[in-house]
Amino acid sequence: MSAMAKYQLGSHTYSSKSAVQAEFRGILNGAAVDVPLSASDAGMIELLLRDGYHPEGAEKIGPGIADVVVRFNAYGTRGFWLRRVDGTEVDFSYLVALNGAPSIEHGVRLALREEINDQIVGFFDTQAADLAGGRVVCELCVIVVGGNGVQVDHAAPTFIELASRFADFVGGWDAIGVECVGPTGRRLADRDHARVWWEFHRQTARLRLVHTRCNLSRSRAAHA
Repeated sequence: MSAMAKYQLGSHTYSSKSAVQAEFRGILNGAAVDVPLSASDAGMIELLLRDGYHPEGAEKIGPGIADVVVRFNAYGTRGFWLRRVDGTEVDFSYLVALNGAPSIEHGVRLALREEINDQIVGFFDTQAADLAGGRVVCELCVIVVGGNGVQVDHAAPTFIELASRFADFVGGWDAIGVECVGPTGRRLADRDHARVWWEFHRQTARLRLVHTRCNLSRSRAAHA
């Protein structure tokens, strides 16, 4: 898109798609949790649904939208939720509407992370005493890890590397089915696959505690 190109959304004109994303991000971050959005903000969401932007727009709308709210999704992130006129609810991603649906690989990786959550929590619990005693050092900044702002991280091989190895073993990303659990969760549809993944991760992963800020900085650098 050229520097002078415009992005049209209904009757609204933006200088770029990034400007559109910034508007929706502002709505998402500025709204009170579980309080219906104003008519104008909800109308912006409906534009993305009704004008063919979202690949599942018709399915998301269903029998009709009563209102739109903001809630915390998995991992504490904010997200839009649609309350339908029949009382059902469904999440909605403005990024999917503007950028396209996430890849199969992305969805499978999310499910793989949730499948090993018990292992992550268990590892953290085993480190609790050392953490409280100031005996855990972040491998990324070599500073003692405090009680707050701590994450469980995968040292090499990284989580993405482990997930890719598992996918190769079972026949590729397309061979791994994913199903929803509750409003925001997901898991592997084939429970035999799940058991193989649990054991593979248990034997192969090298977990560690790191500062959250270090982990996020590393993630941003990797995607820069």
